[in-house]
Amino acid sequence: MTATRLLAFAAGAAALLAAFAGAPDASSLTRAEARAHVEAIDVAHWIREQRRVHVLDLRDQSAYQELAVPTAMHATLAELATLAVPRADTIVVYATDGSIAAEARDVLHSGGWKHVYILSGGIYGWATDVLNPSLPEHATAEQEAAFARVSELSRYFGGVPRRGDPAAAAVADPAGQQARDADAVRRIQRRGC
Repeated sequence: MTATRLLAFAAGAAALLAAFAGAPDASSLTRAEARAHVEAIDVAHWIREQRRVHVLDLRDQSAYQELAVPTAMHATLAELATLAVPRADTIVVYATDGSIAAEARDVLHSGGWKHVYILSGGIYGWATDVLNPSLPEHATAEQEAAFARVSELSRYFGGVPRRGDPAAAAVADPAGQQARDADAVRRIQRRGC
């Protein structure tokens, strides 16, 4: 059999297998994407429990110096290939742009790290969920219980939990939420956390 016929046969077989395989299940893609992200509260628990977690801040140096997740190391995409972290440890990345964080996750996965997550909400998620958690004015018992757990963790990291915050009950529009998150980061920077 010639090389051309062999390649044609392989291409035909691949096409036939693809036709029977069908489209990927959308729900499995969603679950995979969900596993790729981790909430700031979970990262805070991991850090406090002193698990083998390494947080990488991929923003520019000045943003990193202004405010970063505790224990975070500043890194660039180019430095990820030579990262001196055991392959069995957990890595959490965040950046200014979600696509940069996703690229970093992919680079780390291809480098052999299996436990790599993107911090949901990045530094703003950390600032609002860990350092400035808030409870709406008319909270349910379930919200009260969750707030009590988060408040203790928040204070551990120097945060200021707030009760009865009318803004916490408001329906957030993306632009308004981003402005509130930026305000939260500025408040944290002013108090020196």
